[in-house]
Formats: sequence, C-alpha cells, structure tokens
Amino acid sequence: MIKLKLLFLFLFFVSFFKAQESVIYDKYPLGQDFYDGGVSEFQKDVRKIIREKHLKPCQNDYEKYIASILINSDSSVNFVKDFDTINIQKNKCAYDLSKSFLPYLKNWKPAKIDDKKVNAIAQIMIDPYLLFNKKIKTKESFREDPKFEKGNFYFQSQVKEIIESYIKENISGRRITLAFTITENGALENLKVSNLDISEIKEKELIDDILRIKGKWKPAKEYGVAIKCNLIMNFNQNFNFDLEKQKFENLENSRTPY
Repeated sequence: MIKLKLLFLFLFFVSFFKAQESVIYDKYPLGQDFYDGGVSEFQKDVRKIIREKHLKPCQNDYEKYIASILINSDSSVNFVKDFDTINIQKNKCAYDLSKSFLPYLKNWKPAKIDDKKVNAIAQIMIDPYLLFNKKIKTKESFREDPKFEKGNFYFQSQVKEIIESYIKENISGRRITLAFTITENGALENLKVSNLDISEIKEKELIDDILRIKGKWKPAKEYGVAIKCNLIMNFNQNFNFDLEKQKFENLENSRTPY
C-alpha cells in the first residue's frame, strides 16, 4: 500500500464538501466570524435596531432561538427555513424577534475556504434577555470552539496518518474531507469521509481507526452552555516525487541484464 503525504486544514463545519461557488457550506470554518467585527459588533447593531424599531423584550427570560442564516459569497443573506415547529412554538417570542431585526443588519461577512469567499450558513444564538438586559459579550465569552484534550493539532496529525495509510494513488490536487460531530457531552459522532475513493468496507475500517484515537473532546459552548458542533477536516493530497523516483529505481534494478 502506497503511503503519500497530505497537507491539512481544520475547518468549522459543514456538510457540503465540493469547492465550487454554488456549494453551500452548512457551518462556518473554525475561527471565522459571520459578522464584520465579530459577535460584539453584531450585538451592538442588534441593540441599535431594537431601539430604533421600538422592539419589545420577551416575557419569558429563558427563551432562546438559534437562527440559521445563509450568508452568500457576495454578503447577501437568505433565511433558512426552520422545520422544527415544536421548538419555534416553545421559543416563539425569540423566533419572532429574530425575524424583526435580522433583515436590517448590513455587515454580514462571508466565510472563506482557501482564501476564497463561499456561501455558508451561520447559526446565530438569539437570546432576548441578553440583548435587552446584559452588557455586550466579547467573542471569547460568547463562543468556545471544541478542543481535543491533547490538542487539536495532535488529533489532526493522527487523522492524517490514518488517511495516508488508506491512499493508493499517487496524485496531486485531490481534497479529502472528513466531517464529524462533537456532541454536547464531548462524544465524537457521525464521521463521514469523502473523495478518498475506497470501498465501503475500507471506509468503515478507516472510521473505526479514527474512533480509536485516544483522548477526549471538550464540547463547544455558547454563553457557557455546551452545544453540539459539526467540524470538518480537509486534506490536500500532493504528488510525491520521491516515491515515483524510488519506484522507477526499483523497476530498473529488477530488470535482468542481457
């Protein structure tokens, strides 16, 4: 089995993996903001709209709603329809409030993949109590990204070695994607690999190998509350010239002289 070298990028989330402009990523890459100036500027602008439009707070201080907004590469936005009617009814005031102020926000910031603007869905926590009553939260206090106990780089390196052991073709330019979920309890779930060109049996073996990596995850948090988070790892495969040179030399040495 040929072992080839990969370059990897660790990206925040997303279930659509092709790199064309028409593709919609369902999560923002790790560390990228959906709004110019980050969460603090987002909250400032929301509070300004609340004052200008004379919007009213919710009677239930515990209502929260996560709004899904498609932010296009040109900074335009579209609302993503929410089919969870039960959750909407439970948090009806927060839901209605989000519909009242989100259309007036202007400084949306597209996600970037390989330094190219792409279409991606931002999931935004709408907490009316904080918006009406609390001081503006900083980006750090608003959200904490998932962390592997031995370091995210360690986990990436282990995954990289595992994927390399399953690669058979010495080619360049192929992007292999691993998507997975870190639950509220820090469990690693829903692993999916794409563009590796292996059988279903081998893919299952690869996923089992990844699940055997020793170490625990610390879940993502928003406002100090643990949340489920989707993550992506992208690996760019590069052509290995040393490997091809070695194969050629081995072939030459194996030939019988006349």
